[in-house]
Amino acid sequence: MESIGAYVAQDDPDAAWRLVSSTLERVGALSEFPFLGRVVPELGMEPYRELLIEPLRVIYLVEPERVTVLSVLHQARFLTPNDIR
Repeated sequence: MESIGAYVAQDDPDAAWRLVSSTLERVGALSEFPFLGRVVPELGMEPYRELLIEPLRVIYLVEPERVTVLSVLHQARFLTPNDIR
């Protein structure tokens, strides 16, 4: 998130702050609501889910005792196997 925020801040520091804070807030909610996001369409497997936070995709894995964020990437980017390791 730090590098994404820094990149956006080059053009618009306020937009960077809004993007980072809203992303962190939504990701924070996953501890209580792990199924908040949808199943990742490219994978089609229930434990792999994503939150769409314009313009980002937050890919995460729901496990019995925790939620693990696997990747944060731009929505226009194609999802690769390396993004979910």
